[in-house]
Amino acid sequence: LEESQWQHIAVASLQLKSGRLVVASPESHLPDCVRFSLPAGSYQVQVAGRGFEAAEREEYLVTLWPGPDRVVSVAKWAGPYAA
Repeated sequence: LEESQWQHIAVASLQLKSGRLVVASPESHLPDCVRFSLPAGSYQVQVAGRGFEAAEREEYLVTLWPGPDRVVSVAKWAGPYAA
């Protein structure tokens, strides 16, 4: 991940007990959302976002890998208006 290309970067834990992951936003229609099957367990998830200025297209990069529980950390913050 090239940090200079992103406005906001956060890392957190995700407990995936069912082995199913649904990628959705608050505006999503759940039946249409992308779904993944993964081994149940503990994961780290990194979310990077950009395009938070007016007239820009928001983009997100979500990276997931196996890992233990951790405290949420913010590597880069875009400010209070970042999604």
